[in-house]
Amino acid sequence: SKPSSTKPTLAESMAASGEAFANVRFVGAMFVTEPQDPAAVAVAIRRIRSEQKLSSTPKTEVTLVVSQQGIRASDARGVRDTWSWSDITACMPFHENKNVFALITAMRAAGLLDYKCSVYKTDSKVFPLARQYVSVGVYECVCV
Repeated sequence: SKPSSTKPTLAESMAASGEAFANVRFVGAMFVTEPQDPAAVAVAIRRIRSEQKLSSTPKTEVTLVVSQQGIRASDARGVRDTWSWSDITACMPFHENKNVFALITAMRAAGLLDYKCSVYKTDSKVFPLARQYVSVGVYECVCV
């Protein structure tokens, strides 16, 4: 019989290569005023998804790369966004659809702090970042 192969966890993947990858689709983004409030983030996710559906624009295929430096989002044209661990405020799964999640990031500009809610959709039922501790060196991002 063939040995069963199990997919490595995010932590195991990172330990082996220093990076972990997740192929997702970018739905959209908007600024939020209450980045730690799950209800406010859920409202933002609903709005982003509605606007995307109304526009009939296809979702962009994106690869999220988790590394010691943070998270990087890349598509066929190159790097879209890069966030250091200090800029990542939260990673929240959408309670209405576990394939959808939001990455909340802090953006500093002109002395002001804004929070951006970037929404992604994945084929897997549970996105690894939303369920695991990501430990890399001295950095730890706890996504709930």
